[in-house]
Amino acid sequence: MMNSALYKMKDEYFWAIVLAAFLSFFLGLVPNYQKYAYKETREIIYLPMAKNDFVGYPAAENFPVVESIADIMSGEHEYFTIVIDVDKLTPMDLYYYFEKGKYSANGFWRMINNNDFGGAGRFFVAELHSGDEVVVLLDDTTIDLPKKGIVSLPIGTNKKVVDEKFRDTLIKKSGLSELNSYIDMAGKWRQSEESKSLEEKRDNARLIVFIVSFIVLAIVFNKLSSEKKKNK
Repeated sequence: MMNSALYKMKDEYFWAIVLAAFLSFFLGLVPNYQKYAYKETREIIYLPMAKNDFVGYPAAENFPVVESIADIMSGEHEYFTIVIDVDKLTPMDLYYYFEKGKYSANGFWRMINNNDFGGAGRFFVAELHSGDEVVVLLDDTTIDLPKKGIVSLPIGTNKKVVDEKFRDTLIKKSGLSELNSYIDMAGKWRQSEESKSLEEKRDNARLIVFIVSFIVLAIVFNKLSSEKKKNK
């Protein structure tokens, strides 16, 4: 029935719908909405009973800072942050798709995935204050990583690598000789209230863009069609 309705629809209306739909979809993908939401996310104050739910959130000034692998492995703090010079962060060609729970060496779809399909993080090699090197997972298109200077990374936790294939990939991509874990500093923020509320706002904005652009395009196409008929 819908196919029949589309068949009977005037060409100008059909193309107005197609172009309006494309425009609203495109505008939902390209701006980095998640980055705006992250800036509005409250910093988490450290409490001894800190929860995994805050992994990936911005850390308040009182959050424990680890400076070496020994600090991380001591287990004194299950959740912590890293204060680091961005020059000591080396991006790897390895990405993690949060919603799918899968990693990939192909980052082609990452920007599209970032807004519409659960988000994607990137693995980095981080050189700690001690000189130790560790692998960290960051939601790097969402957090504010300056080009230069010192930055406090989001709340993280040490995560053991169980899958041997994944471990081999991490070792190969990072260049580190031995690797049994990485620092997850991205995990839970994508399920935050700030992130989810922004998705609703984005979807509402898309609907408005679709309606307005359809009306404008329909008027323009109608006018062009009328002028074409007059000139025949």
